[in-house]
Amino acid sequence: MKYTLITGACGGLGRAFVQLCAKNKENLILTGTNQTKLNSLLEEYKEKFEGLSVKTFVLDLGKLESRESLISFIEKE
Repeated sequence: MKYTLITGACGGLGRAFVQLCAKNKENLILTGTNQTKLNSLLEEYKEKFEGLSVKTFVLDLGKLESRESLISFIEKE
């Protein structure tokens, strides 16, 4: 299964990309720094777009450990 990775998914531009990709029925991996906001986004888009696979991952792209964790997460998925 293919996924589109969107970083900063809860922000203005990131959220616009989420909406566009979801409308195109692209499965999504959404990242951001706030788990609560990511969970809210996850529920909103799973409800709006039935059958869409949405996964979330909390990270700070400024930290090497976070980027490495994201790569591991993607490889597992």
